[in-house]
Amino acid sequence: MAKSIEWRSVGLRLNPFPELTPQTDPGQIVWAGMPKIKTQFEDVFYEALNSRKKQVVLNYGPYGGGKTHAAMYFSDTARLQKLMSSDIHHDSEGRKYRRHSLVPRHHRLAGDL
Repeated sequence: MAKSIEWRSVGLRLNPFPELTPQTDPGQIVWAGMPKIKTQFEDVFYEALNSRKKQVVLNYGPYGGGKTHAAMYFSDTARLQKLMSSDIHHDSEGRKYRRHSLVPRHHRLAGDL
């Protein structure tokens, strides 16, 4: 978690720009829009959390594309616990179905994220 700022040390009582300051508490971060991207992240993390194999998740994209926001969103322990126990999967068209095995390999290709 990010270090909190001591506003009094800079002559302020509180944050003068609270609506412009990004959230630093992962539990407070909201995912808005881009349901297909969110589903792809969920599928990758579901597999990583439910596999005994060590895995690396590479999150790449353009500057300002939301990489840090996504990383913060999915760093919330409660959110990951819920995802880990989920048995719902989404196909490439966004349709939901029950998971019976790990995410198919083709869902993990770097070009999909």
